[in-house]
Amino acid sequence: MNEIGNIVTSHKSKVKILNPQPGFYEVNPVASWWKGFVDVLRKISKDVDLSEINSICLSSVCGSFVPVNSNFDPLYNAILYGIDKRSASLVSKLNDRFGEDYLTNQLGSSFTTHSVLPKILWLKENVTDVYKKTVFFVESVNFITGKLTGQAAWDLPTAAGCQLINLHKLNYPIEILESMGLEINKFPELTWPLQSLGTVTEKAAKETGLKKGTMVLAGACDINAEAVSCRAINPGDLLVVLGSTVSILLTLDTLNFEKGFVSGVSVIPGQYRLGGATSSGGRFVNHAGQLFTRPSKSLLQKIDLSPTGIIVLPYFDGARCPFHNPDATGVLYGISSNTSSKDLYIAVRESIGFELAVILKKLEKHLKQSEKIYVTGGLSKDDVLLQVISNITGMALRVYPDIDASFGDALMAMSTHFSLDEVLRIHSSTQIKIILPDQNFHNVYTHLVEKFEMLYETLTKLFEFKINE
Repeated sequence: MNEIGNIVTSHKSKVKILNPQPGFYEVNPVASWWKGFVDVLRKISKDVDLSEINSICLSSVCGSFVPVNSNFDPLYNAILYGIDKRSASLVSKLNDRFGEDYLTNQLGSSFTTHSVLPKILWLKENVTDVYKKTVFFVESVNFITGKLTGQAAWDLPTAAGCQLINLHKLNYPIEILESMGLEINKFPELTWPLQSLGTVTEKAAKETGLKKGTMVLAGACDINAEAVSCRAINPGDLLVVLGSTVSILLTLDTLNFEKGFVSGVSVIPGQYRLGGATSSGGRFVNHAGQLFTRPSKSLLQKIDLSPTGIIVLPYFDGARCPFHNPDATGVLYGISSNTSSKDLYIAVRESIGFELAVILKKLEKHLKQSEKIYVTGGLSKDDVLLQVISNITGMALRVYPDIDASFGDALMAMSTHFSLDEVLRIHSSTQIKIILPDQNFHNVYTHLVEKFEMLYETLTKLFEFKINE
């Protein structure tokens, strides 16, 4: 991005998610993240002289980390966010040990499969040699920025989002770490996303083609960059990122706690957040698309978006926000001999809308200032999904289909030369779509949202039984 906010060039590199055994999700941080970053720079260099880059800000997946040595060489694959359920039994034990009220007051919520500390404890108990050799447990974005600058850090919003800091003191929860037997010196310093982490070292310059001395900001995980990308960072702003999972972020002017959600801090010091992520999203839609026959293009062009009456619980990878039940599974309810592929196509998308409606219902007392939902993410190009979500929630959607976290990263990188207020006022040519709800459909969906909740609650006991029990 140049100094007037126009995108000069944009490139991508694929990341491969590893699934070494059921419930385990990882990334090879060198092969996917570091080499992917270098590959993107190589592509950018065909359009832009890398020596002209003044500052860099990066983001990556939230709630993910890598154990590294002093040279930022990984000692184990990166362990991913809440879809990785290896720590589920530890989460339950730790929540019982510390108590929900204590953890919520200290860390913003009780532990979930998105939490980093139970997974680090899992490493200590199951891969002891890796834990002992670890110099730092670094967040996903710092695996790259650490290699660029030689500096380790966790940014505060990301750390708060995975229950890694005391929200009142904005530092590591020493008593909890000591009780878990985790060494605090393995956790790097905490910083704010817009602060400088350091500059590109000579070694990193040779590996990447970047100029030695280029400023590198601390950055944050992707949902924070998404919020900056569409300027949804003021109190009352509600962001929904329709990515591989669906993430929500509500900015507030005071610290609040809500069961099922994670309390945290904003990119801007003095502001706070309530957030969470579901198990549905792009991964769920793609998987469901492989199971059900997709309607023809001609049928999709004239598709009727009236409510199907079908309830899908989209828990192919367990339930996350707001239920946090790793034992939950996918459920298809209400089909008949008259059900068509078109009905199932819409029902899959309705399930995402139902999830969001449940989330908004639980956040209702905090949403008094929120009249619309800011929407970004890969699924923001799915027009059927967008209209269904608006119809179910009854809220207008302000959709940014052509920008993503990298756009927010670029805006944050500009803050090294301009104030954040100046950066956020920069006009850009990004497309914005406004989606308004159909009130008649919304009235019908109000009852179906209740049915969605009732179906989940009815099946909670059944979810506890494994198929081989």
